[in-house]
Amino acid sequence: MAQYREIALNFIRAARQEYLSAQERAHGTRRIAFAGGEELAEIALLAARETNIQVENIFDQATSKERLCALSVVRTPDSLLSVDVTVTDTCVPQATFVTAAAFHHAGAQVGADQSTAADGAIRAYADC
Repeated sequence: MAQYREIALNFIRAARQEYLSAQERAHGTRRIAFAGGEELAEIALLAARETNIQVENIFDQATSKERLCALSVVRTPDSLLSVDVTVTDTCVPQATFVTAAAFHHAGAQVGADQSTAADGAIRAYADC
């Protein structure tokens, strides 16, 4: 049990640090949404509270919940048009990335950790 706990805590620490580093590189980003409502979204939300980043909602088409982590769950990608998106989906991150990218701002650059787009960005945060 102790070994599992240590592995889990190491994962949480690494994910939190990675999220904070990604946000530091996101020059000027102040409003984001998470794409994926699993545990990684919870870790990223805790880290976001240490910054001046406002998390607007969680985009997750797979859940039936209305709220996750005290945030509204949205199921239509058009809700991602006015915010930057951080992919926190650990089950199907590539599919979530593609869906979010398809509906993101016209002119937004799409790619893993694109943080310099003028109109917004989609950051691939989950590694599977």
